Amino acid sequence: MAPQPPPTSEPLQDKDMVSAPSETKIKASVAVPAEEPIAETLNAPTIPEKPTTDEEKPLLAVQVTEEGEKERAQPIEEEESEVDRSPDGRFIRFKKEVGRGSFKTVYKGQDTNSGAAVAWLELQPHKITKEDRERFRAEAEILKKLKHTNIVQFYDTFEMANKTTGLRSVVLVTELMTSGTLKTYLKRFKVIRSRPLKSWSRQILQGLKYLHSRNPVVLHRDLKCDNIFVTGTSGVVKIGDLGLATFKRQEVAKSVIGTPEFMAPEMYDENYSEPADVYAFGMCLLEMVTNEYPYEECANPTQIYRLVVKG
Repeated sequence: MAPQPPPTSEPLQDKDMVSAPSETKIKASVAVPAEEPIAETLNAPTIPEKPTTDEEKPLLAVQVTEEGEKERAQPIEEEESEVDRSPDGRFIRFKKEVGRGSFKTVYKGQDTNSGAAVAWLELQPHKITKEDRERFRAEAEILKKLKHTNIVQFYDTFEMANKTTGLRSVVLVTELMTSGTLKTYLKRFKVIRSRPLKSWSRQILQGLKYLHSRNPVVLHRDLKCDNIFVTGTSGVVKIGDLGLATFKRQEVAKSVIGTPEFMAPEMYDENYSEPADVYAFGMCLLEMVTNEYPYEECANPTQIYRLVVKG
């Protein structure tokens, strides 16, 4: 059954968010020189401009955080220079790092076919098993066929040696999301009002419905606010990080992968199906409403497991 197109999402407005108090406030001031008399200006000696040479340093790109703190400056030419290329030559990796996780590093890249920016995800070699590598190869063709407004587009996966470390790693190329995740928004705003909350929830469920309606069924298995991305200009949310997704070719899936705080009880028994993703969505909704991470009172996964199975 073909998925129903999601309703058009509206950009989030400032009135929909209540900003969390900033820890640091930096005020900027610009000094304006006093106006000089015209006569003195005309009689002032002319200072020759310094000639431009090829040896001058490249222009620096400086990013400033919301708190006004200046981040590490990188030469524009260096950030946008090609560092690596996919085996077929279609995708380019730049030096600029746009994200980092427990088992992956994300770089900015480009699709040479379309010219569009992409995300180049390198998975840590020592955390990828032989079975994982085989699974990625088998799933790649199905992941490429997933096309939905609320799913981050997957382009390709391949293996190649990292030119810096020399280690062979698995690379995933996906749509580049630059506005952050739901987790980012929860940290930025103290309260999320009902209007964007309802819109986000509806879109997440539409994305899950699409995944669960595929043949074979696609299970995410690690849905959480950290891998649900927001398009800031339109308010569209997209489910990402499908690297842990599994394809349910049998009646139930059998493996324990995910984040303990968002795992349904049946996942601990290695016997689960579509409802496990719906349970994870419920935990995401709980975090969005309360702005508190589930089971914060637990010190380790064992304590979380006991509470989950207890109900």
